Amino acid sequence: MSSLIHRLLKNRGLIFYILFIGYLITLHPGLIERLSEASLSNPDPLLGWIFLLSPFLELVGFWLKYPFLTYYTSDYPQKPSSWTVVVMVLLPVLHLGMSAFLFIVGTQIAGLQPAGNDPWYWQLLYVAGFFLMIIKEAGFLLLFLSLGGIKWTNKQQYPPEILLLKRLRKTIQKVQLKDLFEDTLGDIFLLIFSSMGYTALWEYAGMSSPFSTSVGFREYFYQLIGVLFYFVMVVPPLQAVYLLRDTVVRTTKRQRLWSGFQFALTLVAAFLSIARS
Repeated sequence: MSSLIHRLLKNRGLIFYILFIGYLITLHPGLIERLSEASLSNPDPLLGWIFLLSPFLELVGFWLKYPFLTYYTSDYPQKPSSWTVVVMVLLPVLHLGMSAFLFIVGTQIAGLQPAGNDPWYWQLLYVAGFFLMIIKEAGFLLLFLSLGGIKWTNKQQYPPEILLLKRLRKTIQKVQLKDLFEDTLGDIFLLIFSSMGYTALWEYAGMSSPFSTSVGFREYFYQLIGVLFYFVMVVPPLQAVYLLRDTVVRTTKRQRLWSGFQFALTLVAAFLSIARS
């Protein structure tokens, strides 16, 4: 029985695709309907709070997956290249922007954005929430740079063994069932985060998008450039953990082709959703 579970967890990619398709068929239509009715004058607190708290699922998921990711980076290291530098520098910046967008969208849907005549403490709470998001980003950046091979200091390569940082020192010599469970749970958290983030940042934004197909070629081309820029700003950062993994871990040609196909499919689906809105 344990060997069967081990095999299922190790080859869980198909299971996650089925779960995501199930989400699109069952939960996604109702979510879009609720989003279409949400506005500043008609907030949806439950949905807004889900979007606000989902980035913390990403942080927890990354933390859970970290030992398994370091196992891959130590056993299958990727030779550094100029692309590695681009990812290590640009992706954290884009991730911070994406998190800020998600905070703004979440507070707007939840009805938490303060108006000019609101009490001062409400304005202060909004700023405090934004700084909490920045602190969360600092935690993400810590995991991101550490996995990318950036030393803490010249004299200290690994983080201190205090509190949650102890996990960053955990090494896996031989993959156990417990390690696979933790890695799978991390994937589940990341799947929930990326699904919610995509819905909030792309499809909710698409509902109010001025994108129009009834324009001339030049205007249509400019719209496509703007949409592509926004896509790069918000969609790849939602998959930041996996993009980093594919950058620092050696992959096969088949895996690279599959990743490229997934990216192209996501891009086409995203553009179609904007064009239909």
